[in-house]
Amino acid sequence: MANVRAEGWKEVKIFEAYVTGQSGQVRGRSQSYVMHLGGPAFKLAMEAQARRWSQAAQSAVVGDGAAWIWNLAARDYPDAAHIVDWYHAKQHLCAACIPTSLSRQRRGLTNIVQCCMRDKLNR
Repeated sequence: MANVRAEGWKEVKIFEAYVTGQSGQVRGRSQSYVMHLGGPAFKLAMEAQARRWSQAAQSAVVGDGAAWIWNLAARDYPDAAHIVDWYHAKQHLCAACIPTSLSRQRRGLTNIVQCCMRDKLNR
């Protein structure tokens, strides 16, 4: 959050771009960051263009599950894989698991997490 003079508190949006090798590891010093205070994603589009996003063999948008991220990804990066980051995926799964007892919730979530880790859970 940033306190913008005469406008109050605004959420800072951060975009990170990086290149990975065949193993999926981030190549050293290939990261770049763009930050903005909401509004049009002009800076994101410029960074994606500078990084030759459209020429990448594979690309992905990773987000926290917020609708605005998926709307932006669908509009500007339709060919990219759209992925919820692990922390927020678990948070959303916990919210969806509302059985009668906490122990049943934990068991159910543990099973889901194990399936995800084994890549057995379909979209």
